[in-house]
Amino acid sequence: MTAEPEPFLLRNERAEAYRTLRDQYLQRFQPSDSVERDLVLHLAVTTWRLHRLQSIEAGLYEAAMQDCRDVMEEEFTSLTPEAQRGAAYQCLSSKSDVLKDLRRFEAHLRRVYQNTLRCLIDLRNPRSAPLPPAAARRPFLIVDNVHDKAA
Repeated sequence: MTAEPEPFLLRNERAEAYRTLRDQYLQRFQPSDSVERDLVLHLAVTTWRLHRLQSIEAGLYEAAMQDCRDVMEEEFTSLTPEAQRGAAYQCLSSKSDVLKDLRRFEAHLRRVYQNTLRCLIDLRNPRSAPLPPAAARRPFLIVDNVHDKAA
């Protein structure tokens, strides 16, 4: 049996690694129905996307350090690793808003994760359970507070 491709995975990402993450989320949250399962899967996908952003950031720093190394030649290799990362950060920050965009997208994904988790928790909270179908509910009776005015 061949597993369905995940539409959000990039060609260079390992589907098996995502499936392991997904299975860990399903095991941890034990969804009781399709609605809970969709929320749990959304949490797993959002986590995967957050991991992707972290790897993108690391890749950007690696590329920037290579650029710095090419420009600074021998000076760069004599810098401490912290100074090399600082130079890469400075190079990245001065060239574009890519780091700012990554931070903004990361914040967005963290909000999505928190909102999805809150929905799952609320759904499991018995006080927020959906109302039964209308036929099963007792009719609502409206009583007027009209007093007889006897003279």
